[in-house]
Amino acid sequence: MNIYEGGYLNPSNLTPPFLKTLSVPHSEARHNSNTSRARAHRKDTLTMATSPKDNETKMHRILNAWETLAPAKSFGGMTLTQFQTAAQPAIAARQQIETLEDQLTQAIATREAADDALFAKAELVVNGVRADPTEGPDSALYEAMGYTRKSDRRSGLTRKGSKKPAE
Repeated sequence: MNIYEGGYLNPSNLTPPFLKTLSVPHSEARHNSNTSRARAHRKDTLTMATSPKDNETKMHRILNAWETLAPAKSFGGMTLTQFQTAAQPAIAARQQIETLEDQLTQAIATREAADDALFAKAELVVNGVRADPTEGPDSALYEAMGYTRKSDRRSGLTRKGSKKPAE
């Protein structure tokens, strides 16, 4: 008797029961893809925003739609003017953030320009220390400035060992 016949290793016994009874007609599969498209379309409607940019987009979309299509109507117990007043702190905070980001960009540019000017002068100072007869490139001052003293540098000469070819 073969070990696969009627025993534990029979391939029909290896299929889980839920897969044996599961059958989805092709027309149902097509229907599910249509519902996925419908869900994707609904995703564009009001849901919880995930980022500040999404929040801003939704806020402007709501305000624009209300101003354009039904400015005289009230919704949720608010008129358009009341909703605009409620949205004003969020708009002001976004404007403040934008201003602060611009100021940060300007401060970074100012710092980089100051660093460039400073390090041009610092290079002159370091070269002056190297050229000074009492200090020079082997001095403690030169090392304290963050450079490697001349006596601590290696020569750069490397001697590679001769390898004999393996036989």
